[in-house]
Amino acid sequence: ENKISFNSVELAGSLNQLGQHQSELQMTVHNMEFAERIVPDAAIAIKGTQDKHHVTWQLLAQPVVAEGQLQGSLDSRFNWQGQSQDGLVKVGDFLWVLQKPFAVQWETAKKQVSASEHCWQADQAQLCNQDNLHFSPEQAHVNIALKDLEISRLSALFPEDLAWQGSLKGQAIVDWQANQRPQLNALLVTDNGEIGLTQ
Repeated sequence: ENKISFNSVELAGSLNQLGQHQSELQMTVHNMEFAERIVPDAAIAIKGTQDKHHVTWQLLAQPVVAEGQLQGSLDSRFNWQGQSQDGLVKVGDFLWVLQKPFAVQWETAKKQVSASEHCWQADQAQLCNQDNLHFSPEQAHVNIALKDLEISRLSALFPEDLAWQGSLKGQAIVDWQANQRPQLNALLVTDNGEIGLTQ
């Protein structure tokens, strides 16, 4: 069973009538550990009411930095729906930027998060969620496509003396249901590639 642990949490702000009136909350978590991974710093700020609020978030886990903004509403059963308005993920000097807003939903009864189609752009590379993504303890569906990724951007993953240039594209579809084997269909293709040893 996955558990979340952390060294410290800082919480500040005001919650007026459980969010029925204008409220503002900020939370910062240090050294959060989940699924054997550690996120040194994470922060979230919420401003507005239960029916309409704005959320900003940030994760710092060098070499990865990620941040974004969401707008949405929470109903009486703690189901959340809204939109991811913008976002970026920076890995070293490689910056992925969300191309346009997309719908996000959380269903408490199913413990399911869903996201509509959307794309991230980094230089000429594009990574897209091609249809509705959903994930819960009972099932998951992901359909992603990658195109025009310059392979040299992955050099940190190569053996020290290996030089590989060209562009990479591909697609992966994952379907999973509880108590069944996951189904994975994936294809990666490199165009105009060159591989060699550096001196």
